[in-house]
Amino acid sequence: MSKKKVVLFSRAACTYCGPVKESLQQLEAEGGVAIEYIDTDTPTGREQAVFLNVRSVPTVMNDTGDRKVGETTLNEFRKWLGVYA
Repeated sequence: MSKKKVVLFSRAACTYCGPVKESLQQLEAEGGVAIEYIDTDTPTGREQAVFLNVRSVPTVMNDTGDRKVGETTLNEFRKWLGVYA
C-alpha cells in the first residue's frame, strides 16, 4: 500500500486538533499516511494557511487538495483517504 500524504493545520488552543492529530497518527502508525504538520500559531504556519486559504483549524488537506475541516473521526479519515487497516 502506498502512503497517502496529508497536511494537518492546527494550533495549540484548538479543542479538536488533538483528537484529529491522534486519528491521523493512528493511520500513520498503520503505514497508511504520511503527515506534515503546520502550526498556525507560528509566522510560517500562518503564512502557509493564508496562501492555501485555510480559514479554521483543524484542517486536513490531502494530496489532491481536498479538505476535511473540524472534528473528524478515524473511520471518517479511513473512508475519505481510502486507507484501511
